[in-house]
This record gives sequence, C-alpha cells and structure tokens, in this order.
Amino acid sequence: MTLSESSATFEVLLQTSIPTAEALVRRLAAQGVDAEIIDHPSSLALILACGTYRVRIGVPSEQLESAKGWMRDWEPDVRANVKELSKNVYRQALTALIPGLAVLGGNLWIMGEFRLLMVVPALIVCFLAFMAQAFFQRSRVR
Repeated sequence: MTLSESSATFEVLLQTSIPTAEALVRRLAAQGVDAEIIDHPSSLALILACGTYRVRIGVPSEQLESAKGWMRDWEPDVRANVKELSKNVYRQALTALIPGLAVLGGNLWIMGEFRLLMVVPALIVCFLAFMAQAFFQRSRVR
C-alpha cells in the first residue's frame, strides 16, 4: 500500500539521505512497519543538490511509536559503525600525511631553505594519497 492508496495519516519519522532512507525502509519493512519514502525528487533536483538532498520517511500514525522503538534498538549498532568509520578516516588522514611530509622534506633537502610554495606540492600529495586510500577502501568494502 502506498501513500496515495492509504487512508491512514502518515507521520514523518526521519529526514535523511536517499540511500539511508532506502535501507531504513527495508529494515522497517522486515519488522512489519509500513514505512515509505515520501519525497521522490527529480534527477535535476538531485544534481543541483550535489548529493545532499534529503528525503522524508513516513509511517502510518499508529505505527510511529513502534518505528521509533525499532530505531532506538538499532542505535547502538549504528553508533558502533560510525565510530569504526571515524577511526578509519582518522587513520587514512594520518597515513596520507606521510607522503606529503616526504615531499616537503625532499623539497627542503633540494632547496636548502624553506619557502612557502614548498607546501603546495606537499598538500597536493596529501590530498591525492587520502583520496587513493578512500578509493581502495571503498572498493574493498564492495
């Protein structure tokens, strides 16, 4: 049953990103909650939002409290996942500094004195190293 077919009043449970909303709707459906994504943005809206578009998840009024209860039950798992992700980002940032510091040290060794422009290639190398680690981490997860 969809929102248009339903005579029940839907309440907004959460506003979140599209992938998170889809996963949450599936998870709530497995628990017997009739959750549904309320907003269906056009492709143009998604492009203009640059990946930051938020959609609302609606549930029937009579199932709102049970849906909130399920979300509270899942919160410890979600917190553990977020903590693990933040550790990975911190570790990636620290290891991305190593090649940047090597480039900065090489520039200092070659030039013999510090110049502010030496920092630019070091920052570029740090950024590229961080992005490469993120790419390989993401491909490993899939």
